[in-house]
Amino acid sequence: MATKARFTQRVREYLDSQGLKYRVTEKEEVDIIEYRMNVKGNLSNVTVYISIRDNRAQCFAVAPLKAKPETYANVVEYLTRANYNLVTGGFEFDYSDGEIRYRDVLWARDDPSLGDIELIVDIPVLMMQRYGDGLVKNMMGYGNPEEDVKAAESNVR
Repeated sequence: MATKARFTQRVREYLDSQGLKYRVTEKEEVDIIEYRMNVKGNLSNVTVYISIRDNRAQCFAVAPLKAKPETYANVVEYLTRANYNLVTGGFEFDYSDGEIRYRDVLWARDDPSLGDIELIVDIPVLMMQRYGDGLVKNMMGYGNPEEDVKAAESNVR
């Protein structure tokens, strides 16, 4: 079974191999790794949190902006349309404060491979980058959720 300590060690190995600077907070039941990543587009960066427990890691890429209550309807529609048919992970929206994040989870019975860790770390960031421009438009109140998701998905190579 992948222990929390070993899982955290493997995540750190991957982050070190990428030259990333991060902070680790170790607690009894969970370790939290935090760092910032630049992304292309209007979001410019995201804060990444990796929450590690025995046999699982959750990675969150959090948008640097929060939606205002008057834009919640557009933002929620945009995120719902973006989430449809995603293979792994998904966008989350916090109605209490307008926070938007992308979350993915890696479950591991044994030590996770660096390739598996790469996916759990990279996918949330890449999804924020892919959908970020449309997200910002809808957060600012001038977007069209359907058109903006289509635009984000048309750029897939």
